[in-house]
Amino acid sequence: MPPLVVSLAVFLATSFLALAVATLLTRPRQAVRERLAAYGRGVSPPSGAARSPGRRPAESGLERKLAQADVLLRPMEFRLILLASTGAGLLLGILWRKGIPLLALLTFIGYLLPTLWLDVRRRARRLALSRQVPDALATISHALRAGYGLTQGIQAVASDLPRPISTECGRLLRELGMGLSVEEALQSLADRTQSEDLGIAVTGILINREVGGNLAELLDQIAETIRERVKLQNHIRILTVQGKISGVVAGLFPTFMALLIYALNPRYEAVLFMTPLGLTAIAVALTMQIIGGLIVWRIVNIEA
Repeated sequence: MPPLVVSLAVFLATSFLALAVATLLTRPRQAVRERLAAYGRGVSPPSGAARSPGRRPAESGLERKLAQADVLLRPMEFRLILLASTGAGLLLGILWRKGIPLLALLTFIGYLLPTLWLDVRRRARRLALSRQVPDALATISHALRAGYGLTQGIQAVASDLPRPISTECGRLLRELGMGLSVEEALQSLADRTQSEDLGIAVTGILINREVGGNLAELLDQIAETIRERVKLQNHIRILTVQGKISGVVAGLFPTFMALLIYALNPRYEAVLFMTPLGLTAIAVALTMQIIGGLIVWRIVNIEA
């Protein structure tokens, strides 16, 4: 076996062992958090609460992303998956033996896949949550008109509507049961989900609790506004989908062809990686690709 492959295997084995030991050492602290998770995973602390001195900001940010994507993994476990995916890409590049550029590309793809998967799940869940906000507001409004309170309306959403809005409202109710005020629980909901539509609804409810007024009528107005906004977003998405597809194809096609040619005949493109003029041409091409992609994205990315 080549020495490079042996070194890679030793590196991966050592990394996995270190992560396993770290996971075992942090198990007692994780046990307490897992018990609290039974009352509501992803619960955010009140705005005035102090951050735990033992938790690093990066870990807290990753934990928030996992909660937003509704992924039942701890940050350490996700990092283990990230390391395994990166190692798999690196090992595939070594075994393929097609040169350093393809090795670097496969390693980067292996690192990127778990992160992209998490980001796609976050975006999909946030979109689904935004689509359910009008129905949730209508349910709360009907409960208020029937003589129930805001908490009872949220309970109706948690029990009657599908996920993910029911899950988030269930967490909100558990936060209330753990001693948070309604204002803190609602603000925690908005911060945790990062949904713009849900943030609008939370802001309206908080303002109404301060200045008073007919909350049921306010929720109906917010729900109607969000429905119209969703219709406009869908219309814009339909009009710009062709431009987005064209931009993606135009951006990826040259890279795909270059990799295909390099995989079939590495010597054909070797001059690009072995001469200063070739490296300059690659740098200029990549720069123009990035600039063109950003321009196309700004053109088709219309906010509503």
